[in-house]
Amino acid sequence: MKNYLLRIAAVIVTAVIIFGITQLVNARKMNATFTDKDIPVAVQPFVPNANQVCFYEHENFGGSYICLPSNGEYVDLGRFFVGNTNKNWHDKISSVIIGANACAIMYEHPNGGGYCLTLRGTGSERRINKLSPWGFNDKASHIKSLASPDNLPKEPASNQAFFYEHANYDGYYIGLSIDRDINDLTTYALNGVSGTSWNDKISSIKVGSQACATTWTNTNYGGSRNFFEANGSNTANYPDLGPAGLGDKISSFKIRMRGNCSLR
Repeated sequence: MKNYLLRIAAVIVTAVIIFGITQLVNARKMNATFTDKDIPVAVQPFVPNANQVCFYEHENFGGSYICLPSNGEYVDLGRFFVGNTNKNWHDKISSVIIGANACAIMYEHPNGGGYCLTLRGTGSERRINKLSPWGFNDKASHIKSLASPDNLPKEPASNQAFFYEHANYDGYYIGLSIDRDINDLTTYALNGVSGTSWNDKISSIKVGSQACATTWTNTNYGGSRNFFEANGSNTANYPDLGPAGLGDKISSFKIRMRGNCSLR
């Protein structure tokens, strides 16, 4: 009789433990608010306001999403569930909507590790319906939002030219002063990321008021040559080299004083 009662008690204890674990898992899956800067993770489509950024699970803003307010940040997306599933947000972001005054920053690894992608608002709502053209589909593990003026691209001094990785001055940039030349961008690592270079990676340019940048489509100043010159008073802005057929096609360049652009 004693052994029978012990077996019954063991069955009851096991059932209670299983029930408790099930309730804990379900509660965690259903919870829509987390402690990482108290930013909610929602499961229905949503459009951000001017100072927010929303990150979506699928292309074309489908699936679950995370919206960050100004200066919001998740340093490790592996800590949070996607909607009511047991999947976490690590490597799950495929599209983004950026508020008019906001900036989205995504890192490849938690805690700011790996490659970084920066996408800025343009003064009106900006919709990135797929991240694959940036090579960042399902790759983000750390996300951050910045509001104006913290999100503005770095400006060159009057004697400098800045070259940006993406259109609209997004992504990384490389900046050089007058009389600096780079004859082969394949030798310059993209922000120190192993296995990458600045060759054929430039898509927008800012030239300081007293400077002129001459670019070539091939290394060692070969191929098509193009001039980007300021007017002497203001920075010259070239937000998108694509329409001119120069997006991601620069392999060497020289920086000179305005009025003295390098011919060779």
